[in-house]
Amino acid sequence: MERVRDRLKRATAALEAAGIEYAVIGGNAVAAWSDQEVRRDAVNAVACALAMRRTLAELNRTWAAGQLPQIGMRIGIFTGPVVSGSLGRRERVAYTVIGDTIDESTVGRGTNASI
Repeated sequence: MERVRDRLKRATAALEAAGIEYAVIGGNAVAAWSDQEVRRDAVNAVACALAMRRTLAELNRTWAAGQLPQIGMRIGIFTGPVVSGSLGRRERVAYTVIGDTIDESTVGRGTNASI
């Protein structure tokens, strides 16, 4: 579990550095840009994906040096509307994003799993 937390902490650091809202859902970091300019959103999404890839490469080098298994990562980028906000009960509220756009990015990420 410690390795999962470490991976998510490092992966989300790129999102936090960009000031992006994100949610962790099922071990995945899901981010949504709220910029009204779609082209800028796409550039920001790709920049964060590349930063996450560099971070994972560093993490894998560290793990390899300690003779620990390395891990991979898939990223799905899709543009469209989402509903975002804090959802849940009073005892447990979390920021999340929902909608077809989120579902499509997940499907796209899984489609290329063998590449």
